[in-house]
Amino acid sequence: ASGLAPSTPALPPEVEVSVVYFRAGYTPDDYSPGLDFETNAEWKARLLLERACCIKCPCVDYHLAGAKKVQQALASPGAVERFLSAPDAAAVRACFAGLYALDELDKPAPPAALAGSGLGA
Repeated sequence: ASGLAPSTPALPPEVEVSVVYFRAGYTPDDYSPGLDFETNAEWKARLLLERACCIKCPCVDYHLAGAKKVQQALASPGAVERFLSAPDAAAVRACFAGLYALDELDKPAPPAALAGSGLGA
């Protein structure tokens, strides 16, 4: 469960949706420029769907976990340890794959991201 609580009903009462399958919306390119959630049509539609009482595939949690920036943040020292015990965090980190910058704006992945991957120095 995502924890996004509706302030008003998401859909008119005569409309019932059981499953939403996202085939787009994974990258910023899928949304018009600007993050004004009140006027941006794509963001308004996404919020409507997230507030709906239906199954989302993927749920927003998994959607975000698949984002490179979220993966980079979790690879930073201490991030996983905020959520897991030290032994569990070590086991999770052993599964991490290497993260490499694709442009100048990305910071290089910290060494912790490469630990156990066979890709680090």
